[in-house]
Amino acid sequence: MTPLVALRCEACGALAFLPALACHHCGNAALASVEIAPTGVIHATTAIRVPMPDPSGELPAVAPIAVVALDAGPLVVARLDAALADTLPEIGTRVRVDAADGGLRVAV
Repeated sequence: MTPLVALRCEACGALAFLPALACHHCGNAALASVEIAPTGVIHATTAIRVPMPDPSGELPAVAPIAVVALDAGPLVVARLDAALADTLPEIGTRVRVDAADGGLRVAV
């Protein structure tokens, strides 16, 4: 399992999950990569109902996604298992985010 890595500002300590050239909080350019805990809570969910290729090359009819508020602070967008499309997890559900297959996946 690939660890989650974020950028921590060396001046103010703010975390960013997306690639950045400078801190989104204070503008400092000194950023360091740090591993962060992969756990958090679901902040929002939706199911995109258009064909999207998955890593196997198949086109599922639906692609459920979640916005997860990680315990370390950053919000991340990750895919849910397609089987959860009709019963999306509730907001506030504790989850684990795994980096795999070139993207992020939520384990409920």
